[in-house]
Amino acid sequence: MHRRAPIISLIGLALGLGWHTGAIAQPRAAADYITKLNAAPLLPITATSLPMTHQMAVTPPEPDLSQPKIAILLPAQTGPLAEAAKVILDGIQAAAERDGSAQWVRYDTDDQNVLTQYQQALRDGAKVVIGPLARPHIQQLLKQSIPIPTLALNTIEGKTLPRTLYSLNLAVEGEAQQLAFHLIKQGKQKPLVVRDGSPLGQRSAQAFSQVWQKQRTQSVTISALPLNQTPSDYDSVVLAVDKQTALELPTLAEGNSRYATSQLHDNQRPSHFAGIQVVDMPWLTQPDLPVVQRYPRPKEHLTHGTERLYALGIDAWRVALRLAQGQPLNTAFAGVTGELQLNSEQQLQRTLPLHTLTATTPPPSSDDSATDTTTTRE
Repeated sequence: MHRRAPIISLIGLALGLGWHTGAIAQPRAAADYITKLNAAPLLPITATSLPMTHQMAVTPPEPDLSQPKIAILLPAQTGPLAEAAKVILDGIQAAAERDGSAQWVRYDTDDQNVLTQYQQALRDGAKVVIGPLARPHIQQLLKQSIPIPTLALNTIEGKTLPRTLYSLNLAVEGEAQQLAFHLIKQGKQKPLVVRDGSPLGQRSAQAFSQVWQKQRTQSVTISALPLNQTPSDYDSVVLAVDKQTALELPTLAEGNSRYATSQLHDNQRPSHFAGIQVVDMPWLTQPDLPVVQRYPRPKEHLTHGTERLYALGIDAWRVALRLAQGQPLNTAFAGVTGELQLNSEQQLQRTLPLHTLTATTPPPSSDDSATDTTTTRE
């Protein structure tokens, strides 16, 4: 099935992020949806006259009214983010069918109606809100009071957050920080961080460096491409690059201990990726974990990049249930996107395992490869 193929390109076009949107059969490798969305600068928020809008009620049949209601604020079903929202909602539904304990209602959101839809959810008796997804929508939400637990599905910036607003996201900085902790645990002393010129590459390198310098007395060397360092002078190489860049550098740092974020982990991996250690979510790297086995896989074939959105939906539901039941989030618990624990910045921090890449078979025919629009994950 090919219906997921346009997701990444559509998002880039809709938000004006300047991502590559070339022929689908020859996609530019890139981070998955949420990571890419986080790479965009925050859009200016302007006061607007927000029209009243209708509620898109997509509910389970005959809900148990004795159960708490969870409102789900996701981009409109006919807008440019509709496919991404659909995958996330599929994950939420999969978790709701397994875990139950609450009813849910979806509310379609766009740039004009986020605040009114949130207020409608409150009037409808919601106890917890999942969403919004887009960062500009989250920034709009911060204009008003947030009286009930609200789980945003992206990063939140710009101010001290109300205690009722939480963030569950797949930001690249979190993965780079995890890499630093893994290298420290393995006893590495002298890493070389190789970054490309993209915003994600720069942010990955910076996030890694910040953790490293807090934990180690030694500084970390960051080198932009073209590489002017000799990798053999270092005990490890961190690749803060996207997949397309890595594909064009087949001999880069071979023979060294190599590490990367999930940008290099997708459905198709060339032979020179073998041996690279990446951080990625248990949903894709640890299928035997009980928490992963609990939930069904997507009904349609998805790329790794898109399937991470499905996993995000699963964990969003699980966190929302905890909020609805008054359970603490500051104690670590297993999730399909990582071990989750609330940090001091109101973010569900994800602790991620290391996974060693292996090469895959050559890509299928051009028609089949059209489904592989992302070649990592965000």
